[in-house]
Amino acid sequence: MPLESAVAFLAETARKSGADGWDLRAGASASEGVSVAGGRVDRLELRSDAGIGVRVFRDGRPGYASTGRLTRDAIGRMFRDAWDHTFLSDALRIDLPSPEEPSYRETGLYDPAVEALDLPRMEAFALELDRRVRSLSSEIAEIPELDAEKSVSETFFLNSNGVSFSRRRSSVGAGLGVVFERDGQTKMGVGQLHRRGPEALDAAYLADEAVARGSGLLGARPVEGGEWPVLLDRRVATRLVSLYASAFFALAVQKNQSRMAGKMGPAVASELFTLRDDPHRDGLFGSRAFDGEGVPTRGTTVLERGKLVSWLHNLESAAREGVRSTGNGSRGLSGPAGTSFNNLIVDAGATTRGEMLKLRPRMLLVTKLEGGTGCSALSGELSVGAQGFLVEGGEIVRPVDQITISGDGFRMLRDVVAVGDSYDDPFASRRVPDLLVSSLKVSG
Repeated sequence: MPLESAVAFLAETARKSGADGWDLRAGASASEGVSVAGGRVDRLELRSDAGIGVRVFRDGRPGYASTGRLTRDAIGRMFRDAWDHTFLSDALRIDLPSPEEPSYRETGLYDPAVEALDLPRMEAFALELDRRVRSLSSEIAEIPELDAEKSVSETFFLNSNGVSFSRRRSSVGAGLGVVFERDGQTKMGVGQLHRRGPEALDAAYLADEAVARGSGLLGARPVEGGEWPVLLDRRVATRLVSLYASAFFALAVQKNQSRMAGKMGPAVASELFTLRDDPHRDGLFGSRAFDGEGVPTRGTTVLERGKLVSWLHNLESAAREGVRSTGNGSRGLSGPAGTSFNNLIVDAGATTRGEMLKLRPRMLLVTKLEGGTGCSALSGELSVGAQGFLVEGGEIVRPVDQITISGDGFRMLRDVVAVGDSYDDPFASRRVPDLLVSSLKVSG
């Protein structure tokens, strides 16, 4: 049955069940994509998915279930599974939200031009991108990844108190990975764009990005180990800050899974460092009027000039403390709610990249991380392979590789001595500028 009909049927089933309360989520998506290999179209992909799930409460105990089959029988069985689950779960004493006018109206989530973007146009773009990137360098060994994809999705939410909303989103993504080779050394360069509409199909930007990020590292070699000032490129800084973001989730603190426990009020980061959740910035991918539990979103400053001033709450963590949810609940079609940033924003500073390079006589500019398994938001451990450039006297001297940067992720935030004035991607839901850290351990 159509998704809207499935939502109506599940809601009616839940109303008749005698449950204390319930909420449901449903979603459908369709995507088309093309990949190129060896200068030819290698693969075409068409995918479509739909599903519906419910969280139901009986005597305060939640039950969860979902199904990808949108028939009356399947949805009925799914609800019974969720009901049976309530006999096995612990009580979760939360108050589901009631209807409330949101303070933000969602705009720019959907671009109708995506519907008109067909496979022949994406094929032509991918082949043009392949030709363009090959024309920029004679040191290309292979192009193992080159693709373009469009997607349109729709989400529905409804709960027993009458909160109801839906949202439609579109996106177009394109990317490539290029392997460069010189004197037996190989380096990978990546270019990626993800946008609401066809503006993501920018062959010139993607080709230039991949070539610059790959060929620029040819000839790299390690530096001597020790304590180094490290300038984290915007992309690297965004990734590292995101890895430690869960330490600021109230539920993690309450479960003794955060190093930030007991540190509300004092400075835990540099006074140059302000961290926010801002779900109301038009055009960003994380902007939304409601969170995953139907709570209206609102902006929350987590760190203000280095001081910890707020946790991020979902309904469960808010109920434990007797406060209001900050609108940071996250949920899939089934399973317990989690917590997440909507749009993670570190406020930009007033220092340009060129000015930052001159703040220390000698430093490392890290532009690429290799993995992230050595980083833990629970312990604060930071240990990750990196590549980048040696900088002396404010000038880039040579590329660097085969190094590991290590230390404590939370100490890293305290040791920020300069914050850049711009972001890498104006549309991403994670926005962190360049960060200059006074000292990190480097081993080569």
